[in-house]
Amino acid sequence: MGEFIKLNYTHTKLYNEYIDKYFYENLYLSLDFSRNFSNDKYEKKSGNFYGYIENEELLGVFVFSNNNILHLSFIDDSVLKKVDLLRAIKFYRPVIIKGKKDNLEKIIKLFEKSILKIKINDFHIMKYNGEKIEGNYLTDKIDIECINNSFDFLVDVEKAFDRNPKLLNDIRTKNLAKYNLNEYFAFTDDNKIIAQGMLENRGENNIVIGGIYTDKNFRKLGYARKIVKKLVKEVISNNKIPILLVKKDNEKAINLYNDIGFEIMSDFRILELTII
Repeated sequence: MGEFIKLNYTHTKLYNEYIDKYFYENLYLSLDFSRNFSNDKYEKKSGNFYGYIENEELLGVFVFSNNNILHLSFIDDSVLKKVDLLRAIKFYRPVIIKGKKDNLEKIIKLFEKSILKIKINDFHIMKYNGEKIEGNYLTDKIDIECINNSFDFLVDVEKAFDRNPKLLNDIRTKNLAKYNLNEYFAFTDDNKIIAQGMLENRGENNIVIGGIYTDKNFRKLGYARKIVKKLVKEVISNNKIPILLVKKDNEKAINLYNDIGFEIMSDFRILELTII
């Protein structure tokens, strides 16, 4: 029988091999977390690493982050019978669980009597398999005044991605920092942002593109296409592969990404839930 244990530096090789082998279902584990298994309680994306090990083989990874997110992946269902796993989930009480759709369906079934509220979001993970993008896709200059003028737009972005709207100062700090690093691109009208996109997470070989959004009054004018191509070109210039997540029911976005050169690689699910 396998063991559900807390991982430490001695498991680094097993962990890295597992993440590399099952990359797409562990997308955020490979991008968001350093692999030294140390937990900085002041860092939201840090967390506590657990694994399911049998005969010196890692059969599952469970990371409870400090922002109440559980990232999980397993290839052996017997881990679901482990009391220590159930205790860990009850102890950390994650409000969001991320992972492969099949695995999350099993988690829901396991806790169905303990779930008070649940919201399911299904995504496709798409990878850019197109050719190198030629041409110069210019976007507009962004400064503090422009961001201050665009608060309504930026709140709409947060709502569109099912995130709680942040304070203007938080948005300003994040977007300006990304802009200065060539990680945030936008189009403006009357010194207000009307379309945007950004590089969200950097991995060893991949960068995730996200935050693609256009104001409803400026859609179907090609802004999103230009921004995505600009972002793809930026990722490729870093000798990395562009990846993005898109909701499975967002057919317009999926068609756009397909047309640019992205292909669906895997399904991914995010649960928002309350466990008693």
